[in-house]
Amino acid sequence: MKNVLIIVPCTDRKRRKPAPNLSARNLPEVRISTLAKAWAERVSAQGDRVAARDLYCGRAFREAMDATEFLNANLKVISAGLGIVDQDQEIPSYSATVTPGYPDSILKRIPFGAASSSSWWCALQSELPGVRGLRDELKESGASLVLIALTEKYAEMIQSDLEDLDEEEIARLRVFGAGIAKHLPERLVPTVMPYDERFDGPQSPRPGTMSDFGPRALRHFADLLHSGQVLGEDLEADRSDLERHMTGWLPREIPVRAKLSDDEVIEFIHASWEETGGRSQATLRLLRDSGRACEQGRFRDLFHKAREQRRSQEANLP
Repeated sequence: MKNVLIIVPCTDRKRRKPAPNLSARNLPEVRISTLAKAWAERVSAQGDRVAARDLYCGRAFREAMDATEFLNANLKVISAGLGIVDQDQEIPSYSATVTPGYPDSILKRIPFGAASSSSWWCALQSELPGVRGLRDELKESGASLVLIALTEKYAEMIQSDLEDLDEEEIARLRVFGAGIAKHLPERLVPTVMPYDERFDGPQSPRPGTMSDFGPRALRHFADLLHSGQVLGEDLEADRSDLERHMTGWLPREIPVRAKLSDDEVIEFIHASWEETGGRSQATLRLLRDSGRACEQGRFRDLFHKAREQRRSQEANLP
């Protein structure tokens, strides 16, 4: 079996609630270098820690863990708060992201100068002890094959790391993500495996949501690698073998759904709260299954608003 390294973005779903001082919303608004130093000090001082594999949860991370165990691989997690961490590394629970619109978006805390996820990544690596870049992680692993799932925001965050890779390192990469090619350096575009809208169609063995597309595709590729349907030895051969495997797959039919106003979506969230256990993804799926429409980012914002309304109402109860 090949020496395989799997790399995935972190998830905001965690099994432990983060300490208030490790939630980005509670950081001061300062220059990026000062912010990275303050964050690093808080991370280093936090004593309550758990192995990364036991902290992250949710379907995306479970798919990555399954692929890791299936291939007897090693797993690394790209974290906006901790750098690149090993699956067995003891880390504190935290809440920090570079995705806009979230309360714990680290970029909200940088009011001075041009804040970007890539500049934060560089500042984090400079201030947090023990953090290494992607190229150093690849060298340390000695992996002959590297499976990496990326989202748009995380690809932008580690852009400088990706640009530093040489041709031999690039040849070992297999990249997974919905529409991810346009967010990569041009030299890395051929490393993107040809998973597209067909992967959520009726023939797909692992359909799901766009938020877990990359790890689902990575897990499927791991299955094919394990069964010998792809070999992981040549980049173009892997792309061709995968295309042949998906021959005849059809895209998912997109149902025509009735669009709702913000107030109607919030009303639906409240009405289905007990049924879905107050879970955002379950509520969105229920909404769409009912024949109504709401874009995922918009729904997330409205769900946060509905949750705050419920908390406010509960706080005012006698």
